[in-house]
Amino acid sequence: MRLEFSSIRVLFIVFLISLQISAQKYQWKVFTNDEIGISNTRIQSIVEDKEGVIWIGTTEEGLLKFENNVWTKYDTSNSPLPVNLIWTVKVDSENNKWIGTFGSKGGLIRLNDTNWTVYYLNDYGNSVFDIDFDKDGNLWMGSYWYGLIKFSENNFQVFNSSNTNLEPNMEEINCLEIDHSGEIWVGSDGVGVAKFDGVEEWTHYYATDSTVDNAIYTLDIDEDNTKWFGGTQFLSKFDNNGKWTIFNYPTNKSWPMASILENKNEIWFSLFFGGFYKFENGTWTHIYPTEPDLSDQNSNACYKDKNGNIWIGYNNGYVAIYNENGIVKVEDNNPSIVENNFILEQNYPNPFNPVTTIKYSVPNVETHSHASVRLIIYDILGSEIQTLVNKLQKPGNYQVEWNASGFPSGIYFYKLTAGNFSEMKKMILLK
Repeated sequence: MRLEFSSIRVLFIVFLISLQISAQKYQWKVFTNDEIGISNTRIQSIVEDKEGVIWIGTTEEGLLKFENNVWTKYDTSNSPLPVNLIWTVKVDSENNKWIGTFGSKGGLIRLNDTNWTVYYLNDYGNSVFDIDFDKDGNLWMGSYWYGLIKFSENNFQVFNSSNTNLEPNMEEINCLEIDHSGEIWVGSDGVGVAKFDGVEEWTHYYATDSTVDNAIYTLDIDEDNTKWFGGTQFLSKFDNNGKWTIFNYPTNKSWPMASILENKNEIWFSLFFGGFYKFENGTWTHIYPTEPDLSDQNSNACYKDKNGNIWIGYNNGYVAIYNENGIVKVEDNNPSIVENNFILEQNYPNPFNPVTTIKYSVPNVETHSHASVRLIIYDILGSEIQTLVNKLQKPGNYQVEWNASGFPSGIYFYKLTAGNFSEMKKMILLK
């Protein structure tokens, strides 16, 4: 009997290992440019709105929307967009989509539900490189050689070398972010970095100091208010004590165009020359899908959605979704829709401590008017440690929380069984 039990335990562990290996393919989902319905064009900007809809700016095909597994394209032929070159897309607290375009015929566009409003910056070149919002709801934008621009109550106010002490060579502002104290940091295409007090005074940090690159394209501020500047040649960190630290990029890789700040030790970068990289504790790791193989593709955009999925935009028009713990469902952002198949989603958050949420769906078809559903937690050895669900359930979408406060850190598995359906997923408890 003991031998039989040991054999079962070994078989179960082998099954779990094979499950982990096979699950690796679910770390990626790739949309080709043909699937999206665009040409071989560069993906420039990615953002998620308050309703879970993904918005993507391109350099030739206008604005893309991904909702309920459907791609929609907005360009000059079917929308009020003045040009098809979208440089940045940001979302404010009221779910307005703010779109920055590039070119003399462009401008700043607000999309509220289905209502489009175009604001032309004719006196300031009509190009918008980056956008951020202050605590009062004012919009700040970086321009193409016109300095920093504030947009409030439908009025533009410019801050550049003509009315402040901003260096003329810093008037092309590629990126900006407002720090914890409300000061505005900008990265220029000329001589480094500058900080603005929001009224009239600039503080400059020059590339000649050998601490920051001369051309800055990404700017992140972590929970300690430390600034991270992605330059064309190297990455710089500037802490609250005024200390600069420089990190080199991987060999022959450079020019970050977008970044995701995970925490003060981990940042993800889209490199215009290099692809998508994870920078963690001083180490660079190239992250890319193999089916299709995008290892040689450069990247210009990245974004982490509310489910922990990372969206990566490539320069060939492809969009990839990556989650090292398994992609959390992206096909349908509407929880009222019931699928025709049982679905077990990846728990969120993952890793977690000590509570996580597991979502699943019972299908709405004649053969499943009710289903006997079991949701069980297993430890790494395959031992059943807790039953979360064991009952008949009607068609619908369900979610259940697991509180693991009484269990040690480690790898766990949860398994959904209903009729002939059975699926298991991995989760990690980190205390």
